[in-house]
Amino acid sequence: MAADGSADVDPRQTGRKFGEVSVEVRSERSATGQSGGAVGTPAGTGVGTVMTTLNKILAVAGVALLLAGLALGFRSVSADATSCGSVFQPARGITPMACDGRLNNSATGVTVLMIVGGLAVAGAITLKVVRDRVAA
Repeated sequence: MAADGSADVDPRQTGRKFGEVSVEVRSERSATGQSGGAVGTPAGTGVGTVMTTLNKILAVAGVALLLAGLALGFRSVSADATSCGSVFQPARGITPMACDGRLNNSATGVTVLMIVGGLAVAGAITLKVVRDRVAA
């Protein structure tokens, strides 16, 4: 027993002693058979973390493009001070021929945005499924 009342303990058996705190450093490999950092550090470093981040970015970008296409589809188009309506709801009745070109251009933009957004979301889902199958 030491003078301060604590038990005499060999520091080589309990780990390193810094002040009153005992710190034990060992690798995960010794405990789990897997390589990694020190015990207690997050194991999610490397390619898996990068792929997860890129997958989330791809999914969010895809959803944003889909929503942008949807919003542009409801945006009103006008030609020569005449309201032509929107891609999803063209104006009723007879409209000037100038509206045809404007609505056609707007419809092309909406279609491109929604296709690219759908492909991005589908790509994110595909990457997730493939990564999960590889990990299993």
